[in-house]
Amino acid sequence: MTIGEALKKIRSELGLTQKEMCGDIMSRSYYARVESDKSYISANMLIQLLLIH
Repeated sequence: MTIGEALKKIRSELGLTQKEMCGDIMSRSYYARVESDKSYISANMLIQLLLIH
């Protein structure tokens, strides 16, 4: 499982939209690219996402 797949699974389980999941950490379009494994996410951004949820 990739990081993008894991984030999508977590987001679905929480019932959040992409915008709600990424908040002010990154843009929704960038987050969508991370979920689809077209862009990478830094460890710092990943930790921030996981901490707010």
